[in-house]
This record gives sequence, C-alpha cells and structure tokens, in this order.
Amino acid sequence: MGRDALKVVSVGTGWPGIVEIASDRGPIPIALHVSRVSPHARKEYEWRFQYPGNRDPVVSPDGILPILLGVAEVDEKVVFVAFDGNSRVGKIVRSSLLFNGGILMDAARDGWAEYTSTRGERAVALHPRLLAAYVEMLQSGIFPEGREVANAASASGVVAEDDEEAAERARIVVSRLVRNGAFSRDVREAYNGRCALCDLSLDLVVGAHIWPVSAKGAPDKVWNGLALCHNHHAAFDKYYIWIDPTDRAVKFRPNILEIASTDAAAKIFTQNTRPNLISPKKATDRPRLAMFQKRYEELAIFYGWAG
Repeated sequence: MGRDALKVVSVGTGWPGIVEIASDRGPIPIALHVSRVSPHARKEYEWRFQYPGNRDPVVSPDGILPILLGVAEVDEKVVFVAFDGNSRVGKIVRSSLLFNGGILMDAARDGWAEYTSTRGERAVALHPRLLAAYVEMLQSGIFPEGREVANAASASGVVAEDDEEAAERARIVVSRLVRNGAFSRDVREAYNGRCALCDLSLDLVVGAHIWPVSAKGAPDKVWNGLALCHNHHAAFDKYYIWIDPTDRAVKFRPNILEIASTDAAAKIFTQNTRPNLISPKKATDRPRLAMFQKRYEELAIFYGWAG
C-alpha cells in the first residue's frame, strides 16, 4: 500500500491502532486490530486468526469501523487476511476466527480470495495494496463477487508489478465494482426488487444504467437506472428494446418480432414484456427524460430501427 493511501492517526496500544484509508469520497477511519495467522492443529487445511493473549476485546472507538487484520507470508509475499470486526466488538470470549488456508495461496497468486465460515464470518485474503478496496466495501456494505474482484486485481498488474501505478489501477477498478454494486442495490430497492419490463422478482433483478456507465459523466443515480431481470437487461444492452422517453412505451426491434413469430420461446419473452415501463412509486426515483435522450444520442447508430 502506498504511503498516501494510509495515514496513521493513533498507534495507541496497537489493539487497535487508528488509521485513515484514502478513498474517492475522502479518508475513511478504521480501528485496526492486527495479529498473525497460523495453521490450526485441528484440521490440515484450517487456519486461524487468534487474539493475542494479553489483548482486550475488539473495540469500535467513536463508532469507527473495526477491522481484524492477520498477516501471513506466502512464497516470500506478504498477504493480509481481513475480517469485519463488528461481530466481535466487546465480546469477552475471544475464540479464533477460522478460515481455509487455501485462500492465502490464491491471494498470493491473484491478489484476492475469500472464504465464509459456517458462522457466516467472511475472511478476505488480499494483497496489501488492496486493503483500501476492502475498507471501501465494508463501509458501503457492497461486496462484489470474489472471483470478479480477483480477476480485476490480477488484470491490474498489482501482484506482478507491485508498484504505485498498478495499485492505483487496482483501486480504481475495484472501486468501480463497488460503485456499480451500490447503484444496482439502490435501483432494485426503488423498484421493490421487480423487473420494470416484466415484473419478475425472485432475486433475479439488477440495476441497469440508462445513460451507460461507460459514458463520461453518466450519473450513478436511481433516476438513471432501470431494475431489469437478466433477460431484459441483456435485451436492453443489445439494443433489442427501445423505450419511448415521453410515454415510456416499449418497442422491440423488428427482427426480434420476426423471430418471435416462429420461435415459441422468443414469443413468450416478447409477450411477457409489458407494453409500458413500470416506474418507481417515489417520484424522485423515476427515470429522467434526459437520461433516455442521452442514451439515444450517444448510441444512435444502434437505434436507427426505432424511427
């Protein structure tokens, strides 16, 4: 981790030490409880983060985010193992936090690996330069899929290059995953977890940007989003569907309707699509006209069929 990414505020007893982690939204204070991790004698694959014998229970001074941080060395590489300390705050019984030691090797190779115990405690093994990304996830309550984070970290070069530039690339990419996760959560909540084009729920709905997230200046606001099931999300991203910006009428690309005339599954899909977009009850969450206009202006080449 670069020296600008972490600032020591108070060493104290070291259990915790108060540090600030740099993020796009400003410094995030954390109460860092540091110890070593080691193999557990009970099972060959099992490792543990164990409280130092002379330390007090985990604390969260002034509501600061508590983190338990284990330090290990794998093939001469330092690997952190991090736990959300909130579940252990104030507890006198200081039982070990157990995890599968295989995540240490995975993190040494890819930069990131996760394990969730039978007690529901998540252990994240990570490259030290990704600690800021982990803290951002804890603060937002958004944890992207672990394999996705590992792929992003590996692609950034943070493991192979281990320099400031690679660390910043990794932070930006992982922060974007967190940002997209928070946006998707907020949009789903605005639509009560139901698809705006077919009313499906079943926890199969994601938040999709109207003005695409890849476009410069596209806001991560609920009013720039639609809650869509995976099928309608894919259809929207493939420009199979056009939504009228004014009356929110839904229109399919002509060749999709041609396919549906002879393909039973495609016919069911088009028939189950509502003729008009469902909007959130809260007026401030409803899609804005300008977002559709921006989409159609920047992606005009794909919407020539819409007329």
